[in-house]
This record gives sequence, C-alpha cells and structure tokens, in this order.
Amino acid sequence: MIIWNEDSKKVLKEIVAFLKAQDISIHAALSGKVLRKKLAETLNYLNTYACHNASTDPLVMKDKPEDTGIDRHKTHCELFGDFAPLSFSFVMKIRGEDGQYKYWFNGGVIFHGPHDGFGNGGAPTFAVSLTPTVGWQIHT
Repeated sequence: MIIWNEDSKKVLKEIVAFLKAQDISIHAALSGKVLRKKLAETLNYLNTYACHNASTDPLVMKDKPEDTGIDRHKTHCELFGDFAPLSFSFVMKIRGEDGQYKYWFNGGVIFHGPHDGFGNGGAPTFAVSLTPTVGWQIHT
C-alpha cells in the first residue's frame, strides 16, 4: 500500500502540471498520455510489491475462485519528494508477525529523460539506466 505525505503530494502536483504541459508534445515518447501510463504502472508496482500470496501460484489451489492472492497490507511504501526533478524517494516497510511494519529497504522512483541524458548517470538525477529511458524507473 502506498502512503502519501504532504511532501509526496506536492511532488505529485508538480508531476501532474508537467504531464498537462506534455499533452502538447510532438515527441511521442514524451507525450503526457504515455508518461501518465508509465507513472501509473510504476506506482501500481510499488503498491503491490511483495503482496502476492501463495494462492497466486498456478500450482497452488486457491481457497476461493475470487481470491486474487494480493494482500495490499503486507507492505507499506512511504513516498517522499526526491532531489531529482519529478521524482520520489521511498521507504518500503513489511508487516512482521506482530503486525507492526518494519523497515525493509529504500529506493527512488526517478524520472529520466532528456534532462538527465536519458538515465546516463549524470545530473540532476545521478541514476543509471541500462538503456536510454524516458519516464519513471525504480532504483534501489
């Protein structure tokens, strides 16, 4: 489950404004529609990260046919603003046997594009992608 705070909500508003401006972009990879989809896919991935139960395994019988096998409360992903433009940092927490959430790992949801050499490790993101990238990627 994603946990939003005031800082991450502010970054999200900046991203929404950026995406609206991109709606008029001529370059297909930078269109607001394409970028919105990439952001939604990335945040959805974090939202359900490690939340799958054994019942999603096709070799294991499900208790009920409607069982999705996803427990969205198994992990909490706390988003924060990041120093990189249009990006988030995050802390992933996992629920222990006592029901308390404990630190697991941290990372970033980093926006790559022309401004950072498409993820070549340069400023302002200082994050490396294996292939040139436009859009958000998770870095840990």
